[in-house]
Amino acid sequence: MAQTQDHQEGLAFHADVMEQAAHWILVLGDDYTQEEYEQFQVWLKKNPQHACCFNQLKSTVDQFSQLRQSHRRPIPHQLIENSIKKADENKLFKKTRLYSIAITFFLVSLLWWVVPTDAWLADQKNAYNVWSEKELSDHSDIKVSGKTLFNIDYDQNQRSIHLITGNILVDVAKDSKRPFFVKTDQVSIKALGTRFIVHYFNGLTILTMLHSTTQVEFNLHGGEKQKVYAHAGQQLIIDESGAYSVQNLSINLAEESWKKQRLAVDLMPLDQVLNILQTYEKNTLKYDPTELHHINVSAILPLNGSGVELLQDTLPISVSSNILDQKVISIKKE
Repeated sequence: MAQTQDHQEGLAFHADVMEQAAHWILVLGDDYTQEEYEQFQVWLKKNPQHACCFNQLKSTVDQFSQLRQSHRRPIPHQLIENSIKKADENKLFKKTRLYSIAITFFLVSLLWWVVPTDAWLADQKNAYNVWSEKELSDHSDIKVSGKTLFNIDYDQNQRSIHLITGNILVDVAKDSKRPFFVKTDQVSIKALGTRFIVHYFNGLTILTMLHSTTQVEFNLHGGEKQKVYAHAGQQLIIDESGAYSVQNLSINLAEESWKKQRLAVDLMPLDQVLNILQTYEKNTLKYDPTELHHINVSAILPLNGSGVELLQDTLPISVSSNILDQKVISIKKE
């Protein structure tokens, strides 16, 4: 009888720890404060099992985050918390509360990471450390680098590439009957017999023109449509709010940088540089875009995962790792 009571008490203790660990994973998955991080450290030190349970639960979530690719949707806090609460109140699970919480968190996490079907069903997928090339049915050529997903939609009227996320260099084959488009969630790029690079991640579209001209359509902040033309030697940057900028660049430098797997930028805001680098990183980059936007970067950076650390050598920023294995970039404190 005493052993049964001890066993039940042990289950209850482990259940409480798992519930606390789930809470901290949720808190640290968003923009947590320094105070919250310090509270988390205090919780870790209270009992050796806290760290063990946290790491086990985090490992499970991380496995599904890899499937998630670069989709931006976080684990829904309220959904998980409500699920845990309902499982806890269910009489069927009261005696095995530990397992109900573990299974609930596991299934909800799995569902949420897997729901973005465009990642699963994308026609083409490319890993963060891979450079590849594909010839399309019309003999257009697409070079792909970094973490990239895109769909190919060809019919009798048009040729369209939907860039879900990542980086592509397009050489468009001539077809007088079917125009060629590259589309992101916010932007439609119509090629006018051309060669260009498109980067898209986290709502930011960057078009780098290497040859000829493209017609670019997107919505401004107020909702009205904007149409602009980008020409060879120009770079057009459009964020998810519709704000955009155009600057000149060296075509030869852009071409050579792609060939040598490097990123060449000239006076580009640091947050936009990190946006591009993220698609070549295994680890998540964590930073406040508004804090870093005023820092302009002119550099040629390797796209092998070391670019962020190199920026630290020349810019007033610090790079560290947190408990979630993220690279944290912030303004260097004096």
